[in-house]
Amino acid sequence: MTAFLSSRAGLSDIHTLHLGSSIRYCHLHHSNTFPRLPGVRTRVLGALDSSDKCGSQLCNRKPYVKARQYWGTYRLFLAGFNVNLKGFGGRRWQHSVNHFKIPLQSLLLEIEQKKSHVRSVSEIPVTVQQEKPALQTGALIEFERDNGNIVLAVADQPFGKKNWIAQDQHRNVHSIRFTQISYVIPGVEDFKPAQISNFLEKSVALQDPSLLEPAWEELSATGVTSMDAKVLAKVLFGTTTPEECYAAHCLLSSNQVFFRCNQKGKTPMYAPRPLTQVNELRERHALDEVARRQLDVYVNAVRKSMSSPSELKPAKSGWHSDEFFSKRTDALKALSLESCFENEQKKLALQVLASLGMSKTPTSAVDVLIGMGIFPAHVNVELLKSRIRIDFSNELLAAAELIRNEPFPDIDLDRREDLTSLNVYTIDSDDTKEIDDGLSASLLPDGRIKLWVHVADPTRWINPEHLLEKEARQRGTSVYLPTQTIPMFPMGLAADCMSLKQGHNCAAITISVVLKEDGSIEESQITCSTIRPTHKLSYYDAHSLILRKDETDLNMLSYAATLRHKWRKSKGAVEPSPTTRVKVSDAESIDPCIEIEVFDHTNLAVQLVSEMMILCGEAVSMFGDQQRLLLPYRGQIPRDLPSHSRDITAEGAGKDMALRRTTGPVGINLSKPVGHSSLGLSGYVQFTSPIRRYTDFIAHYQVKAALRGDKPFFAHGYLEAAIGWANLRSREAKRLEGISNRYWILEYLRRQPKDTIFQAVVMRFVKDHEAFILLKEVGLEALVTIHSKASAGDKVKVIVKDAHPRKDLLLLKEIL
Repeated sequence: MTAFLSSRAGLSDIHTLHLGSSIRYCHLHHSNTFPRLPGVRTRVLGALDSSDKCGSQLCNRKPYVKARQYWGTYRLFLAGFNVNLKGFGGRRWQHSVNHFKIPLQSLLLEIEQKKSHVRSVSEIPVTVQQEKPALQTGALIEFERDNGNIVLAVADQPFGKKNWIAQDQHRNVHSIRFTQISYVIPGVEDFKPAQISNFLEKSVALQDPSLLEPAWEELSATGVTSMDAKVLAKVLFGTTTPEECYAAHCLLSSNQVFFRCNQKGKTPMYAPRPLTQVNELRERHALDEVARRQLDVYVNAVRKSMSSPSELKPAKSGWHSDEFFSKRTDALKALSLESCFENEQKKLALQVLASLGMSKTPTSAVDVLIGMGIFPAHVNVELLKSRIRIDFSNELLAAAELIRNEPFPDIDLDRREDLTSLNVYTIDSDDTKEIDDGLSASLLPDGRIKLWVHVADPTRWINPEHLLEKEARQRGTSVYLPTQTIPMFPMGLAADCMSLKQGHNCAAITISVVLKEDGSIEESQITCSTIRPTHKLSYYDAHSLILRKDETDLNMLSYAATLRHKWRKSKGAVEPSPTTRVKVSDAESIDPCIEIEVFDHTNLAVQLVSEMMILCGEAVSMFGDQQRLLLPYRGQIPRDLPSHSRDITAEGAGKDMALRRTTGPVGINLSKPVGHSSLGLSGYVQFTSPIRRYTDFIAHYQVKAALRGDKPFFAHGYLEAAIGWANLRSREAKRLEGISNRYWILEYLRRQPKDTIFQAVVMRFVKDHEAFILLKEVGLEALVTIHSKASAGDKVKVIVKDAHPRKDLLLLKEIL
């Protein structure tokens, strides 16, 4: 044994090898080198004293003998031996083979057998040219699917000029492009899909990543600059069976530390990396390993929280306890709100979702954040994504409080008409706080009815270019959601001195109108006024009073509204869509209370308020036209109704919806009135909601300046920009209100008992049996398959098969 070892280069300093029936002692001086046995893959693991200089010198030796430090000890790779070396210490290491009994003759025989089957590394050419194997039927190939998954399959036959048909071990058929093929396993002919599983099992058993390092050292030492998996298989295993070649390919493609891929294709080519690169990659991988462990901790914490009841979830602050947790939590938030402006942040969020086994979508991120307790169960994601300001700054709140306590002088005080003697009815929802319109009626001596529309005058409290005026301009509108109201002005101001509060003297702009017998305007007047609201009614209360005919003034108002409605219909007016009011209490809880009310034009109070507001808008438009006043005149051009439309055959809701679809978009002209087809008017200005809409607010400035005989506050350019911005914010608010209402309606439907029957009306057909219906109870339009012979306008009955608010999913089934 000593003679054999001494015949190797660099072993001149080996001391004594005591022989017996088994190896007894092995003394090696620290300057010695272990034998290099190329191609032998069995390892010797030994614990070396990490404080000994011998150990540090061994760490610098070339393969196949390599010592590496692991957790305070050394692992010694010695090709050909499968024994454990222990008990080393001092400058002359001893190993008592009482720990392993290996006869010397067996050891020598094993070495000689391995040497006889391994080609010397020196025989490997420095550069191996890339082979371009022709793809044949029966070839075993590896390819990458579009989703990134790696699949082994057997080539079956060509498909067109650029594709092949292949079958995997599960008999799945794939159409593969040549560019998808990442490796053609050499030495395989007439392979069968059923053999793939056994092939994979054998190949996986050979894939030991620890073999790459000694192979890299050996190939680097010989100066190899280009090689394929077949060459590595020869080095690692001594032979190049298909299983060994594929194992080498998998090792090379999955571990980029020691070898880099120089050329891809059916036979990828690799080259050993320089030592500096290897060291850099090792450090990077070490950091990646630390990050992976931290990610595991984070993901496990998320999983635990998602499976815990709300009272046992961690505090929100706990997800920002350290930088690692905070970055990933913020990344999930950014993804859920679709605001990942940095690729690195999006990568972190997707990494967490992948670790959780969830789809990489914003919806999944929302679900995770709900499970973590960061978002409430019914979080309004669209609100968080919007640019809508929810709160007011301390500066704005202080300015509002100052106005309440020390208001600006009322420049219109001397011109305000005292109308406090009139009965003034304010009609709105029960929880409305911004009350910006009231109604009165009186009988003239000649028997005609005089109508009064009183509009709150917030411009009395706020001058142009004031902080609060600029904030209102930025917000554009109040936003009414089922869970909250986001006002245009601070609520302490909007619901107090700006509003028409019952029993208080209030500044207003009053539009008085006398109607002709047909319902058109005979005369109108606009004045600044002081009123004192006497009746605060809900829609339900007002409807009941009108039916009972207990209030004379209210009945006159209702009569006038009916007259106006008939006149507008004769001018082509279209019935508006039903209004659905959704109110949610305790929205932060898992099971909040949901209340839904549906109002349409059949409700007398709804029709009354709607007609009076439209009447006011027409009168202001007439005033503006007479004064040549710059105002936001709203107009709408009609479209033709298709004569073949199946939706117009029936009167009622179906025809109303068909007619609404014929109306064009609403536009604004600042110079003069334009026709408004769906209202049946020649001119219209929104004027009755100055506390809630910025366009109404600035219209008040313009009208009041004209009443005083002053130059209008705002020129054409300013109005154009301000109104354009306000309309943009108004559209955003309406979209958000619509999405929020739909979410809570679907949540309401989801909670209803199974097989609950809902009454509906067919609105329009999109296919022969596919139609939009209106669920009357909740005021929601939805698509359903109609199996009956129902037509547009007919009533049908449906049940809810499935409802998922977060996915905006509603499945209905008609009940015959």
